[in-house]
Order: sequence, then structure tokens, then C-alpha cells
Amino acid sequence: MKYIKSLLMFLPLILFAITPLLYYTHDYYKKYNYTCESSTTLTKGNHQYMNTTTYHFSNGRGYINTQGNFSIDGKPVATVVKNLQFNYTISGDNIVMVSTDKYDDLANVLLMRGFIPDFYLYSDRGLSLHMNRINNDAYLFTLNKTPLFYCLIDNT
Repeated sequence: MKYIKSLLMFLPLILFAITPLLYYTHDYYKKYNYTCESSTTLTKGNHQYMNTTTYHFSNGRGYINTQGNFSIDGKPVATVVKNLQFNYTISGDNIVMVSTDKYDDLANVLLMRGFIPDFYLYSDRGLSLHMNRINNDAYLFTLNKTPLFYCLIDNT
């Protein structure tokens, strides 16, 4: 009986002590494991690439699903569907992603080279970005304080 009484007395203290650890673990997990979707339009001269990209992040490994259309002078030239795997590291609010896949469609690579970062086209190419958590639902990815894309988190 005395043992149960002691346990009941110290149980709230133990719970109080581990609550911050549980919060930190949950916050850490949410920062390194999430899926988000971005719709972007890239324009350079008379070339335009409109796409929807889903980024999946999971403990240092990730993959991207992207679907888009490339046009010149408003006329469709190519449809791009790409799945890309990558590794990533996060330090503070900075993320470095390094592709582990290459884009196999040589015609599209030649078309988009110089238009989109090499990270999306070749293996072993890096992309270093700053992640700004906007709220519980989105990140804003920036490069040199210039917004690149807004990524809406999939909370399902």
C-alpha cells in the first residue's frame, strides 16, 4: 500500500518532467517528416513551365512527384512527368537536397536545361534553400531572401 501511495505521489512529477520531451519529439518529427504540394509557373523570355510538384520528406530521404507543361510562345512543347528521389539535411531553417536520380528523357533535359535547377534534371546535384514556416499548413522556400515557392503541407 505504501508503494502505491509513493507511486501515485511521484507519477505527476514524472509526467510533468517528460511532457517537454514529448512535445520536442513531436515537433522534431513534424519538421523532418511531411508532404507538401506546390504549384509554380516559371517564365524566362518566351518560355514557360507550369507545374504541380509534391515533395515528400522522411528522415533525410525524400522524393518528388512533378507534373507540368512546357510551352514556347504559348504553344505546348512538352508534357513533363517526373519522379525524383533525393537525400536531404536540415540545419536550422536551411535545407540541402541532393538528387539521387537523373531525368531519363534527354529531349526534355535539353529543353529545360538552364531554365530549372540542375537538381531536378541530373543525379548528384544539390539545391540549398531556406525554409520559412508560414503556419501549421505551409512552408515558404526561399533562396537569398527571394521567394521560390509556397508549399502547402498535406496533413492527412
